[in-house]
Amino acid sequence: MSLMLWLAAATSWAVELDGQGLLQDGQLSVSDDLEIRYRVGDRVLEGFEDHPDLFGYVEQVNRVNLLFSKKGLQAGLQFDEVMLLANRYYLDDVLHYERSIVPSDMLSPAPDQYLHLDKLFLKKSYGRKGSIQVGDHYAAFGRGLALNLIKNTDIDIDTSLRGAQAVVKNSDLQATFAIGLTNQQQVAQDNPNLDIRPNVNHLVVGTRLDAFNWGPGNFGLHNVIYQFAREDETDDALDALGQGVDASVLGATAQFNGLAGMDWFVEGDWFHYTSGELLGKEEAEDGYALYGSTAAYLGALTIFAEAKRYKNTEGVNAFASSEGYELASGPTLEYERVITEDSSAAVNSNDITGARVRLDWMNGVWTPHLEISVARDNELGGLHFNATPETIIH
Repeated sequence: MSLMLWLAAATSWAVELDGQGLLQDGQLSVSDDLEIRYRVGDRVLEGFEDHPDLFGYVEQVNRVNLLFSKKGLQAGLQFDEVMLLANRYYLDDVLHYERSIVPSDMLSPAPDQYLHLDKLFLKKSYGRKGSIQVGDHYAAFGRGLALNLIKNTDIDIDTSLRGAQAVVKNSDLQATFAIGLTNQQQVAQDNPNLDIRPNVNHLVVGTRLDAFNWGPGNFGLHNVIYQFAREDETDDALDALGQGVDASVLGATAQFNGLAGMDWFVEGDWFHYTSGELLGKEEAEDGYALYGSTAAYLGALTIFAEAKRYKNTEGVNAFASSEGYELASGPTLEYERVITEDSSAAVNSNDITGARVRLDWMNGVWTPHLEISVARDNELGGLHFNATPETIIH
């Protein structure tokens, strides 16, 4: 259980900078999020069962973001700090730790505190011609089936790519190039911080070409290449560069708005693996993902339907998921707010087919909706404890 102790402050402000040269006509924005919690767990000491708060402790987290902007130029950084209090004691003149922030082999100003420069970037925009960004950036293609590295602070996930990204625009065409090593958030803002470990940096290279307003719709082609560093090879942040290509994904998207009075989207991706390691198999197997959706607007009634077929798509998340995030995540169709053991396995299934229909009535203050999803999960083993395929209805 996590309780706010006495302070939770989030402040932000922006100022126009005076001066000459680089600072002239620039703006500096600063935000600070300080949170102090008293965390109580279910751990008890034998003989002191009436004192469930005996192992309670205080956790203090502070996140500072700075952003400098000026005429198409942006520079930003994020600095995180975490500290534990009331997490250690002396017994017979011997110091005992109930919990620690970082192991002894990681650099830290104190055993109870950790400081980290988490994000750093510089971006130059050229208006309608595109932009260039170096440092930490995010990338997502299509519906995220091939690549979906975005910030999601609602669930305390913020993994970026530390490298470079370029966007080139020409009339109705846009090309996106992204390359970088995964930079996982080290300090959690909402979840407990215990035994923080160094990042395992995986290499991601992605390219995408978009064509807008071509005939009846918008079209896109993308390719993503993955090289994964193994957890026992984290001495060098560039370990992934020394590996061969582990997986590559080639995909295409098409979007049609107003076609037959409805909006349409389809995406298809082909997954190629160089070995069976990522899928937990002896031999390499390729995979594919097919996804489609349509929406109809009938006055106050909106009808939305989507369908999917995923086969051997979760291999690209095999290493990252154990680190608390995913590199690619397409629409799941499952109702994840009531996640269960079975539905969690379905969300990460390597062999699943499903469909979902949702109806929304938007007329006045009340907006009731009804939805139903049906999926057939054929994967066995792994997260699946069932011995036969199963049908899931939400």
